[in-house]
Amino acid sequence: MDPVSHIFSASLVVTGIFPEGTERRKLLPPTLVASLAPDVDSLSLFFGINAYTQYHETITHNFWAAPSLIFLIASLFYFFGSYKNYRNLLAFSALGVSFHLLEDLTIDWGMAFFWPLSFQTYTLRVIFLTDPLFLIACVAGTFFNLRSTRPQAFKKKLSLTILLCSVVYFLGKYVLGDYSTFFPGVR
Repeated sequence: MDPVSHIFSASLVVTGIFPEGTERRKLLPPTLVASLAPDVDSLSLFFGINAYTQYHETITHNFWAAPSLIFLIASLFYFFGSYKNYRNLLAFSALGVSFHLLEDLTIDWGMAFFWPLSFQTYTLRVIFLTDPLFLIACVAGTFFNLRSTRPQAFKKKLSLTILLCSVVYFLGKYVLGDYSTFFPGVR
């Protein structure tokens, strides 16, 4: 999935869970970094397109790399940042990395979850690179959470509803066999 969708889906969760204040301001950056961190394997593009196609969504998109990324990001923000609740940093780093991996499971390329033991990829194959409906919902939800004066309980329900509807939407596309590229129903 595209980086913008990764960022806005992670920010939707943080802005929905925490009210405006120090806690949210301190946990948003590590969550956003974590939501992009698995794509560090995109640097393989510097070694040519063949290296990119072979290693993107393998090196940092697997069950062994994910915990390493989570601990690395939480530790960096703990030691170099001003927020010192390591448990929350771990939890929200895990949230960012987990959302990234779940979202990338929907794209055509697939992920090698068991790399380096296996190069076999797994995918739901319901979108090509991005899904405009998912992106619009996450951007609108995040914007609403940041700008609205509604109670935090409403924002939390809104965020969870958007995310739950997204899961149902992607699973529905999978079950119905709608393997579209950019728009639902277009093959």
